[in-house]
Amino acid sequence: MKRLKMKITMDNGDVRQLTSDDGKPFTEFVRNFFSARYFIGNGRDEAGNAVIDTLKVSTIEIVEVE
Repeated sequence: MKRLKMKITMDNGDVRQLTSDDGKPFTEFVRNFFSARYFIGNGRDEAGNAVIDTLKVSTIEIVEVE
């Protein structure tokens, strides 16, 4: 199963790290990420980053694929 580690940069310069380990491709993750106003992450790596306002995201970058 693929595990994607991503860096999300907000429009105010804040950077958040997210990990997706559902095995889906990056394009599908991005489509699901922006399908709603807020993205709710509940993984163990995202402590403190549970809710992301998708309207304030400027970039999503793949950091690592495991």
